[in-house]
Amino acid sequence: MDEYLSLGHMQLVPGEGDNSYDNTSNKLICFLPHHAVFKESSTTTKTGVVLDASAKSTAGVSLNDILMVVPTIQQDLLSIILRFRMHRYVMTADISKMNRQIRVHPKDYDLKRVLWRRSSDEPLRQYQLVTVTCGTAPASFLATRCLNQLASEEASSYPLAAEVISRDKYVDDLVTGSNDLSEAPKLQEEIIHILKKGDFTLHKWCANHPNLLKGILEQLGKSDISCDFKNYEDIKTLGLVWHPSQDTFKHEINIRPCRELVTKRLVLSVISSIFDPTGLLGPVIVRYKMFIQQLWLRKISWDDELPHDLPKTWKKLYRQLPALNNTSVPRLVKINGEITTIESHGFCDASERAFGACVYVRSGNASGNLHSQLLCSRSRVSPVKKVSIPRLGALW
Repeated sequence: MDEYLSLGHMQLVPGEGDNSYDNTSNKLICFLPHHAVFKESSTTTKTGVVLDASAKSTAGVSLNDILMVVPTIQQDLLSIILRFRMHRYVMTADISKMNRQIRVHPKDYDLKRVLWRRSSDEPLRQYQLVTVTCGTAPASFLATRCLNQLASEEASSYPLAAEVISRDKYVDDLVTGSNDLSEAPKLQEEIIHILKKGDFTLHKWCANHPNLLKGILEQLGKSDISCDFKNYEDIKTLGLVWHPSQDTFKHEINIRPCRELVTKRLVLSVISSIFDPTGLLGPVIVRYKMFIQQLWLRKISWDDELPHDLPKTWKKLYRQLPALNNTSVPRLVKINGEITTIESHGFCDASERAFGACVYVRSGNASGNLHSQLLCSRSRVSPVKKVSIPRLGALW
């Protein structure tokens, strides 16, 4: 909260704390509940502030209830990840305090008031949040729209970097790259230059080649780089676990000891926690989808214990999940060397239980070598319906 004040992202309500404050005006005022959140795994901000714009006020509505629902204008997650797998040299970064770099109109300050004091010995004070607040309905749209506008204004001077800012960001994550190691640092420099014009700072840089970190070390200082390139640990980007020095995707499945009481709610909670946007775990996940289908077919309630042999089957499936942590997939789907041919091959198949489709990238280099790599896949459980098949004569 001190940081909010020192950076000018929050200010004392005019007149608060002296005799000039008037609390009897007819202004539309909304107070947002807030609390601290702690994230030990973060390399920069261990403690953050969460503001609840969905909390109901005394009028029975929340701030989010009266804010406009805006369209999504950023690229979908799958498209960004697939492009990330096509670049030979890649880099990732976060936009520091992205939402809080954008001011809202002064007329809207009173819609985002908070109560705060440093200790119980001090009186409660009223403050106004003067920047875009994460958790409000249009926050993502406003930030993305501002970044797109900034890229549009600089497109004539830095066309490639402007395109990257418009296309290769997801919320505050920037994931991009180049196939030319000599051009990648220039692209990096232009991206930083454009974003600085809007007071946006990139931090937590990672890359799959040390040359892409040299310029960052000079500009931002070594303290902003989490560790030496060769000792890079796994990092999370766009919800995926990426190991930069090995340039592979890994999976992180964290499970607790299986409970004795197994319910449909518990099963669905575990399955939905497995994040797999590109479908690389499709052949595994589809088995868990089949199990969920059995629970629906048997019309089992959410919190009832699973009957018969279902708990035993689930516990067997559950104990197999940690084995996914031992798997890794190359991030780059193309072959090394000068590429002479590149093709996409799609396959699909179906059974009575499930159906799926997948796409492979097949590439060849000047030496005549060929390489195939899975790009993405999708799987679904087949609908269970009783279908009457007509006799042959009925088809005529």
